Amino acid sequence: MANHPGHNLGPRIAAALLALLLLGTTVAFAQLPDFLQVGSRLTWEGGNATFQGARMVPDPNGLYQRNGQPHRLEDTRGGGGIGLIQLNIVASSQEVVIADLRYFLNTDMQRSVHVSTGTDALVGNANGLDEYWLPPARLAAMQPSFNGRTRVTRGARQFAGQTFNVVSIENTGQGSYSSQTYDLVSGLLLFSGTLNTAEGTRITDDNGQVRDFQGTVAQSHKMFLGLRQVNVPWMNQPLPDWATPGRLSFYQGETRAEYNQSTGLPPLGGQQVAVTYAFDRRVGNAVISRAIVQSATTQGLPPLETTSPRVFGSAMLDGLWVPPQAFSEFQPQQLLDQDPYSGHSTFFAGINGNFGVIVVHGAGDSLEQYYDLGSGMLSFSRYRQLTANFGSSVTELQLVGQQ
Repeated sequence: MANHPGHNLGPRIAAALLALLLLGTTVAFAQLPDFLQVGSRLTWEGGNATFQGARMVPDPNGLYQRNGQPHRLEDTRGGGGIGLIQLNIVASSQEVVIADLRYFLNTDMQRSVHVSTGTDALVGNANGLDEYWLPPARLAAMQPSFNGRTRVTRGARQFAGQTFNVVSIENTGQGSYSSQTYDLVSGLLLFSGTLNTAEGTRITDDNGQVRDFQGTVAQSHKMFLGLRQVNVPWMNQPLPDWATPGRLSFYQGETRAEYNQSTGLPPLGGQQVAVTYAFDRRVGNAVISRAIVQSATTQGLPPLETTSPRVFGSAMLDGLWVPPQAFSEFQPQQLLDQDPYSGHSTFFAGINGNFGVIVVHGAGDSLEQYYDLGSGMLSFSRYRQLTANFGSSVTELQLVGQQ
């Protein structure tokens, strides 16, 4: 059975939403709110699923908006995943807002174990940050309307036991549906959902008639959980001299499987991997970049290459650099941050030879970062993801040059 957002969001979410209501009173158009300043971390629950036999059912407590009314989603059978989306603000001004995105998958629902599954970059400004934030003045200007495809509704909605004035935007198409609900005071996305239906899906049409077919539905959702300020001791430090547009940083290493001794399996050889970080644009104490990853494939074939956007900034605990002087200010095993949503803790592990070591540790994975004590540059990293009753997958990367 697929997992979908429920009605009881919990006291922690209620407290976060109430905090938004209070701090949002000073938010105005073309003026960035405090929660979009450098060091802020915003967290949404994110999930997706594919299932058969689905329908939208009217429900006053439903999180989806359809035809201007709240609905819940019912399904018969299927599967999917759920996790977290975190936006970390690394640069912020009226002209540009840059966020480092992190994605986490919940691999153990009982223990709420989250493992890192990817990164991305988001660039916005005072007029909006993708779908995650819209200026309250822009939302206030949206009046109830329907043009045959897009419907805008306004009103009071309940989230986690709190009442919020919201604007909801629905879009319907042939076999597709999406909705976003925003808090009018802060402009933050409270909930969004999408549905993409294949022929033969059981749905409730615009006239309220349930139609039964054989087919599937792909569903995804985002639900706001909370925000917090991450205390990065060096967040106000300028970029290092080498972090300039046009610079390339080259890392090489391997990905391998390490089995538990209890399995009796022999170790496997590693798969070669190379990562190049290309710096494109400098903004404040951050730099917009590209990560070019080459992974070895079957012998005789060229490596698989992918390119994805990345951002790096001083307001990061696990970025590409740390000011060298920062390491003298910490004690070994000193805790730097504890994230209540992902469960990951970040701490200074101490000095190892010519390197200062920072570790990000979770119940299902860990990241070790080795920074050169002279330049502050990331020189080596090791990421380990645990697999139940198996062992772990390990990816190691070493700095091999810059140009």
